[in-house]
Amino acid sequence: MKFSELLTEQTILLNFDAEDKWVAIKLLTARVGRVNQLHISDITDITRELIQREQEYNTGTGDGLAIPHISTSMVREALGGLAIIPEGLSFDAIDEQPVQWMVLIIIPQHRFREHLNTIANVAKVMHCSQFRQHLLRCTSSAEVLKCILNREEELTSYEP
Repeated sequence: MKFSELLTEQTILLNFDAEDKWVAIKLLTARVGRVNQLHISDITDITRELIQREQEYNTGTGDGLAIPHISTSMVREALGGLAIIPEGLSFDAIDEQPVQWMVLIIIPQHRFREHLNTIANVAKVMHCSQFRQHLLRCTSSAEVLKCILNREEELTSYEP
């Protein structure tokens, strides 16, 4: 699944602020859940699963990016969100740098290949430091989504 297909304007949060990564995961999960009309108990359970997974395996990949992700039976389709954190947030990333871009991915259970492909596609889009910096300057969720779509198109045009 493409990164852009995970997102809607409502699941892209600009100037995001949270006191720590646990609150950040909780807030972004709540937004994604509400926008996608998930039951409140499912949002709570998904949040719990994401936090448990984060405690076991840190998703701060470095270069200011974190990709908290899970596979769960509580969704029927892949869901996602993006929080842009200009001030940065401590995420215990592998490079020990603060996270400025947090991408949340929730994939239906038993779709392992889709799970891995989606994470890989997000990483590919977010790999370029100039692109990441451009996202920090966006002033609307619509602009962010358009930038991501354009970046995916650029990457596709370079593939053989």
